[in-house]
Amino acid sequence: MTTAQDIIDLLKLERHPEGGWYVQTYRDPEGIDGRAHSTAI
Repeated sequence: MTTAQDIIDLLKLERHPEGGWYVQTYRDPEGIDGRAHSTAI
């Protein structure tokens, strides 16, 4: 049986500071002062 932890590990999810889990799927290579113009989670 697949567990929640198995899925977290498989997708390489990170714990969100406000609760839950996430993974960043996109980061714009362009940016200003080291910050990307856009990102997606």
